[in-house]
Amino acid sequence: MSNQYIFFILFLAINSGLWMIFNSVQQSHMKELQTLILDQKNGKKYSAPSESEKQNNNDKGDKIVISKEFIDWHKNQGRMRADYVKTAVNQEIYNVLAPEAYCPRMRLGRIFDGGKWICDPISVPDGCVIFSLGIAGQPSFDEEIQKYTNMRCKIYGYDQIDIEGAEFQVMTQFLQKQTVCQILIEIHSTYDGAKNLLREIARFDYLLFNFEINPNSPFTATEFSFIHKSCMKRYSAIELYRYLP
Repeated sequence: MSNQYIFFILFLAINSGLWMIFNSVQQSHMKELQTLILDQKNGKKYSAPSESEKQNNNDKGDKIVISKEFIDWHKNQGRMRADYVKTAVNQEIYNVLAPEAYCPRMRLGRIFDGGKWICDPISVPDGCVIFSLGIAGQPSFDEEIQKYTNMRCKIYGYDQIDIEGAEFQVMTQFLQKQTVCQILIEIHSTYDGAKNLLREIARFDYLLFNFEINPNSPFTATEFSFIHKSCMKRYSAIELYRYLP
């Protein structure tokens, strides 16, 4: 797996938009996508964080304090959730799900469908990169994060195409090659399909910090937000209990 890069990736799947765009990336534009990930606006590669940056990230992680009892409660429930998530059927999965990480989250984008929950957006670094996959004419998140961060990010938007069932393989291949700080994704799938994909994402050291059911497609379309464990300090996130992997 590649070194950690300091940027966000936004997966915005509308009518399976995430999976649609990934097919084109995998088949004909993967090299271009990898180049975009590696290239900053000045044409240089992202470098590993310096020692001072690492210390700054560690200091940021100290600004949120939650009680030991709060974490212990989540750990106790998390052990049970780890068992239940393996056997949950149909909509039971939504009773089992709970955040694996606590962070100062914010919903950016319009109030209705199209908004995304992001962890501590004020800590987005200069020169961050957002890939908005399957944007489908609804850029409200992209617009608001640019306003909130004073245009610190470079955004690449892609239309969606249909890949009919190759979503799982494409996601796995992408995560094997790239590590990103946050994944914001709307999954359109069966209950088992969604559960399996969530567990696959978690296997690459991503922690769930929020989920939101889309009322337009109850129980078949849900927003999920993940943060990678290597970015927890930077974005003031605290691990509660990992039960998905």
